[in-house]
This record gives sequence, structure tokens and C-alpha cells, in this order.
Amino acid sequence: MDQTPRIGLSYLAANQAMKHVTLNESLRRLDAVVQLSVVSQTIVAEPESPAPATSYILPDSKTGTHWAGFQTGAVASFQDGAWFEIAPREGWLAWIEDEASLFVLTESGWEALQEAGGGPFETLGINSAADTTNRLTVCSDAELLTHDDVTPGTGDARKLINRASATKVASVVFQTGFTGEAEFGLVENGGFELRTSSDGTLFSTALSVDTASTNVGVGGSPAGRFSVLDQSVATNEQPTLSVTRDGYFATAYLDTYADAATYSSFSIQRRARGSLAAPLAVEEGDWCGGFSFRGRSAAGDWAQRALVNAIVDGPVAADDVPMAMGFWTGAGGLAERMRLTSSGRVGIGTTTPTAALDVAGAVRVGAFALTDIPAAAEAGSGAMIYVADAPAGATLAYSDGSVWRDVSTRSTI
Repeated sequence: MDQTPRIGLSYLAANQAMKHVTLNESLRRLDAVVQLSVVSQTIVAEPESPAPATSYILPDSKTGTHWAGFQTGAVASFQDGAWFEIAPREGWLAWIEDEASLFVLTESGWEALQEAGGGPFETLGINSAADTTNRLTVCSDAELLTHDDVTPGTGDARKLINRASATKVASVVFQTGFTGEAEFGLVENGGFELRTSSDGTLFSTALSVDTASTNVGVGGSPAGRFSVLDQSVATNEQPTLSVTRDGYFATAYLDTYADAATYSSFSIQRRARGSLAAPLAVEEGDWCGGFSFRGRSAAGDWAQRALVNAIVDGPVAADDVPMAMGFWTGAGGLAERMRLTSSGRVGIGTTTPTAALDVAGAVRVGAFALTDIPAAAEAGSGAMIYVADAPAGATLAYSDGSVWRDVSTRSTI
């Protein structure tokens, strides 16, 4: 063997004359091949006045006095005023100047490894194998994307996911054992959704935002500014929107009833006693939901300052749950101040009213001077007032629908 097997450098032979010629030829080849950089791989015409120490990868349609005789794909290097041919081997790397790309020689020819700015790579696997479906695969406990403080950039950091059209999907899917369980992103209907799945195939919408109107829907596409769609089909199923705390179950609904007098309501539901599979009825005295109003004290704590709640106020029948409303206020602690029972009685200062209006305390009616009392007909029969300057002295008066009368003497005032 008189040449090296990979680059083709000539060996110096024993007793060889003019060894410097052979050595210089090898140095020229090394200078051309090591850190190989070529002007182009697409220029077909041999330059008439090439710059010293320039090289080219020769294309199929090459022309020229010297290039025409060289092999396609060979490296033609101009040194010491002459062209010489270098036959590259598979695995060699070459920087192509007019494409600003790094190429590698494969059995199929010269192929790009990296263009200016990075890529394109057909697939890229980091600590894992990539394929044509998952062209980028990363096997790692964590991945970090941070803002550009090198260039430097703006300080912002965004991850962009671009879809082809509004009928396509741009989303992030979360899996367990490569089975999808949750997904959020832009979906086929044009909205932004959070969806979950029990089988990795069928996803149900938990939260939906209309990207045009910014309307929000819980359980499905929004029907208004904010809408909750209850998708339960059985009485014992858990509702769409729920909050659980300390083992107690609370539910908020937005309901629409499609009947002749269509209306909507906001309702709060207390979970019935017993399991969801076989619920038991609520019992007398149970609280079934309410609204709490909080205020912040000078000490900085947030606490309930007022409350409206619903209470079961009688025996529960198979198809009926009597319900009262309680109104609570207080300073330093809440107390029930008024109750409206399921029978329509109102108790002020008592939770067990025995009349239509039961007041546990003094009652004051409006006080008027004779010149200021309202018309009796306007006040209506049964109305009562206090007249401080009545002819017979201060007295309570009632309206009979036409005139005001003294409650003691029934005389007209």
C-alpha cells in the first residue's frame, strides 16, 4: 500500500528521491480536506480565474477543461495554480458557503445537516428515537424554555403552536401510559377548550371559551357571556359545576326551563344524605345552600358578615321538601334576624312565626302631621299610621279605604 486508506495521502518510500514533492502533495490534500469548506455544489462551469485555495463539489452537468474529467460528487480544489481532484468518502462533512449549510456525504450523495439558523432536520430524537409521526422526541424528566438573554431578546418567552385552519386542532395533550386523559387548546369548532377523556379517544369538554366573543361555557360551548351546561342524565349523577370541601358537597347550577313562561335561575344544591347510588332525603333542619357575604376587618381578616340560607323547615315527603329562607346579620358573630317559612309566614326576631307576620319586639309605624298624612284611598284599607297632632291627641289611625280613623274611637281624623 502506497497511500493512506481514507484520505489518500502518499507514503514516503525508502530511498525515494525528491521526497519533498510527495510530502507537499500530501500537505495540499490535507489543507483541502481538513475543515472542508467549498464554494458551491451547484456551480457547473469551471471558473476561469479561481481564487487560490478554493474548492467545489462537482454537480452532474459540470463543464470545463479540468472539471469535465473529474467524477461527479468529487471535490475539485484549486491550489498552487492547478486543479486537483479529491474523491470524498461517506461520512465526510463539508460546509457549503453559498448555502450556509453543513452537509454530510451519504450513500445517496451530499445531504444537509444544518442550515443557517438551525435545521431542517427530518427527525430529531434527544435521548430517544424519533419517527415520521413524532418528528421531535425528547426523553427527559424536564424541558426548559427560557427567554433569550444572549442575543439579547425582548425578555418575552412564548411557545407557538400553529394550525392550518379553524377546522384543525392546535392543542397540548396529557397522557398516562401514552393514553390521553386531558387536552387544552384550539379545537375544531374554533374555540379554546379544556377537555378530558377516560379512554384516550373520546374527549368531553370541561371548559370552553369562544375566541371571538370571549364567552365562557362550563361543560360545553358557551350559550351566553357565562353559561353552565348540566350534562347529567340521571338524578344521582354529580352535576357539571361543583365545589367540595371537608367532605361536604355543594353545587352551583345555571338552569333554563323551556316552557310557556321560559325563565332562567341560579340554584345551589346540597348533596342529599347517603351515597350517590342510593341517596336519602334531606331531613328537617338541614341547610341546603345559601349566599355568604364577607367583609375585611381592620385586622385584615375576611369573615362572614351576612348570610342568606335555605333550611328544611318541616317533614320531608316523598315528593316534597318544605324550605324556609333565613337572613343572618351580626357584628362579631352572625345571628338569624328574619325567617320566611315554607308556609309564607315571616318571623322577625323569631325563627318560628305563628302568624303571617310575627315580630319579636316593638313595631313602629310611620308618623305624620295632619297636614302631611297620605290619602287614605291611596294607602289602602288596613294601612296604619301614627298622627302626632290629631284633634283628640296623638293616636294610631287606620285607613278604611276612604278616610283615616282613630283606632280607639273610630272617629274620622
